[in-house]
Amino acid sequence: MEHKKTPMQYRPFQCVISHAPYWVVTTDDPTLQAELYQQTNQNALLSPRQTMAGIIRHPDTGFYQLWISTNGFDITSISAHIRAERAEQDLREVKSMLGSQDYYDANKIEALLIKLSEESGSQPQPFPDELVRRITQDILRMVTERNNHKI
Repeated sequence: MEHKKTPMQYRPFQCVISHAPYWVVTTDDPTLQAELYQQTNQNALLSPRQTMAGIIRHPDTGFYQLWISTNGFDITSISAHIRAERAEQDLREVKSMLGSQDYYDANKIEALLIKLSEESGSQPQPFPDELVRRITQDILRMVTERNNHKI
């Protein structure tokens, strides 16, 4: 079964599209997200079956935010929690989904993302541009290191 990558378009998620080091756009407009995603997807750092997720403490709010990237340039914040342990629980749920057959079921993915958003301790806030650039650079570094180990 071929996995087709699509941008996260479920409100109220903030999607940040980066074409590091040049520009960073933050939007919750699904139409703009799709347009920007298509522009960056042709140069995607991640292959069609790769997804990155992580937790970062937001520098302004102090909340631990779960983020997901499906092409290496899109950073979508899913949830925000005051306690790191609660954000790590969300990350474990996402990893479990990514490692299962549910990864190919858009309805199950959407349900999980909505669940995590609704259980969020706070509305995730957009990351500062420089932090988004750092995340995308880290993704590039991890992909490059992984590919170098395959040789």
